[in-house]
Amino acid sequence: MRHLHRFKWSGVGILRLPEIIGTYDPDWMVDVKMQRNRDGTYTILYVVRLRGLSDEVEKTVRAVASQDGYNVKIVISQDLGQAGVAQAQYYAKILAGYKFEVVRETGIRQ
Repeated sequence: MRHLHRFKWSGVGILRLPEIIGTYDPDWMVDVKMQRNRDGTYTILYVVRLRGLSDEVEKTVRAVASQDGYNVKIVISQDLGQAGVAQAQYYAKILAGYKFEVVRETGIRQ
């Protein structure tokens, strides 16, 4: 709580303690659009990288999906455990109408 002195109280506001005490840890997102060529090779068309809060990640995912259109297949990996299931269901909901597939990760998480 040593950083609280930096903020002046205006009478209205929300204090987001995780950011103030140094535990702020935004999510990482990487989106790669690839195409499979007729000769069996792949071409990377673009890469989008973002580190932001979950709402920023969601907005970016929606924007990229909208830009790519409904004919582009969206594949996300599902983390092990209940959190991965919930996240996959959430993205399936917000990306309704797009070609969407979830691939489950396997193996030991490190």
